[in-house]
Amino acid sequence: MEGKAKHCMRTHNPLYLLSASSMLLGCYILNGMTDLHPQSIQRVVSVLIVLNVYEALLILLGSVLAKRRTLPSAMLDSRLLFILAVVFLCDLTSFVMPCLEADLAWGVLANTVLLGLSILKLTFIIRLLGLPYRGREKSWTILELVALFGVPCVLAYAKNRTDLLPAWTMAAWWTFGAILLGKSFLFSSPGVERASPRASSLVTSGVRRAIWVVPSIAILAHIISMNWVYHVPLHLSSAAPLFLAASVWTLRSRSSRLAKALAMPAGAVLVSLSFPKEFANPAMGLSPLRLALVGAAAVYAYAFYLRRDKRLIPLALFCAVNAVLGYSVETIRHTAGAVTGRVLHLMPETETEWGRFAVAFAFVLLGIGALRSLQIRKGPDVAERDA
Repeated sequence: MEGKAKHCMRTHNPLYLLSASSMLLGCYILNGMTDLHPQSIQRVVSVLIVLNVYEALLILLGSVLAKRRTLPSAMLDSRLLFILAVVFLCDLTSFVMPCLEADLAWGVLANTVLLGLSILKLTFIIRLLGLPYRGREKSWTILELVALFGVPCVLAYAKNRTDLLPAWTMAAWWTFGAILLGKSFLFSSPGVERASPRASSLVTSGVRRAIWVVPSIAILAHIISMNWVYHVPLHLSSAAPLFLAASVWTLRSRSSRLAKALAMPAGAVLVSLSFPKEFANPAMGLSPLRLALVGAAAVYAYAFYLRRDKRLIPLALFCAVNAVLGYSVETIRHTAGAVTGRVLHLMPETETEWGRFAVAFAFVLLGIGALRSLQIRKGPDVAERDA
């Protein structure tokens, strides 16, 4: 055990992790995580400047070590430094919220600058290491950064409207689900790497995985922290978009079972059956339940497209019909009752009406029979005659 520890100390430099941990701890203290009162914008900006200098040093040192391909320890240190740089540029230090709490206008400006710097640093890392990123993959990663810095700005603006803040918070969860869903279509597996002429595969694979995972984790952490800061309770219905995104990921995996993938949309609908009324917007007809039903119908339709299982059609239709009927269980019941009443009102009541219905139905059956007879199908006898 002692020999393994010494070998780990020789091949890995623990000072980088200790340095990053110290920086994270200092940032959490300075950005007011231990104090719920808003910090001054001058204090927040000064810490952000120091933090960006630290990120630049991480990238610079990582690029220097990446050139020493013959030294395995240098490659490991380079990979660690670039991963730490990705962690910091994705604002896992949680400086987005303190900027907005200090001053909304200046906070939006600061977050816009931070977004631009993050995009520049990420682009520099991708080009420096020659990471095998296609254009759409890079564009989607930039979109993740836009959501990372933009969603808190929207919620900070909506907090003055307490009646809309819970609904906007729910919209943030669905935005996160849409981002995860897009990744399943746009990205190739990060585990399969093409050789890069500029850096060792040991470095590129680790950094690519970090760019794949860290922005999503950062968005999730920001949304959870905003629920806590703005006193919006976490509800099970917030997990519905995550269930739907996970079901699409499972469907696109060839080794997955269909039943496992189809249980997740049902779970999304079940957790959305009961939700706080503040999460809905009756004026727009939007609610967690309606969004879950629409998403489940889309997932079932996509599953039918992939697997051609006819049992998926009634599931998709059931979800779609209920989504049209209403945005809550109560409105769905009311609308379904009203539609049923109108249908029953159209049913014949007197003998004369039943006679007219029978005559009209006779023409309908005649037409359907004619269409069936006129279909060109080769029976067994025709096929043998042709042979």
